[in-house]
Amino acid sequence: MVALAAQQLSVRPLAVSVRGPSAAQGRRCTLVVQSQKAQNEAERAAQQAVRNARLPALVRPAALVAVSNFLMALPAHADAGKIFDFNLTLPIMAGQFLLLMVFLDKFWFGPVGKVLDERDGYIREQLQKFKGNDNEITQKQEQAEKVLAEARQAAQKEIQDAKNEAQGQSDKRLNEVKSKIDKELKTALDALEKEKATALKDLDSQVDKLSADVLARVLPEGVKL
Repeated sequence: MVALAAQQLSVRPLAVSVRGPSAAQGRRCTLVVQSQKAQNEAERAAQQAVRNARLPALVRPAALVAVSNFLMALPAHADAGKIFDFNLTLPIMAGQFLLLMVFLDKFWFGPVGKVLDERDGYIREQLQKFKGNDNEITQKQEQAEKVLAEARQAAQKEIQDAKNEAQGQSDKRLNEVKSKIDKELKTALDALEKEKATALKDLDSQVDKLSADVLARVLPEGVKL
């Protein structure tokens, strides 16, 4: 089927004989329609080949999209004045695409599909083992719920113990810091009181001296208090 798609892709360009402006335009329109039909047929053939190829179901949509994009991009690479430019590049690209599909199918999609099939078979086998054994499933479910409840209780107890321990350490540390701050504050207040008393004492002596100086300047000479 893939070879049929490659044959559909290798369509030879039609010969065009230009006789006049109107004839050339009509011929060009006809050529556009024929080329579009050929492209659509090639695209359908390639998509059908991909569908019929032995690829995993998940891979077929991606392969169809890749083939469609490849066919739709062909007119963009044509030379000026040509709708399609089929030369040796197209068969080479088709061959590379087919080789890529074979390589991916053998070394990528095949192993992945094998792993998926094995996993699907294992799951089906396990489901078949537990099918019809509702009592065992119920017992295991109850055991699992019991173990989960015990684990939840143990975790909650550990969390609560950790919270209590952290709270105790926090309170102890807070009390230590508070007592230290109170002690430092008391020491600072005592120092301030001492400095205040010293300052007041110095101020009293300075006031007495200043008063004596003022009186000595104000009162006449020879007058004493």
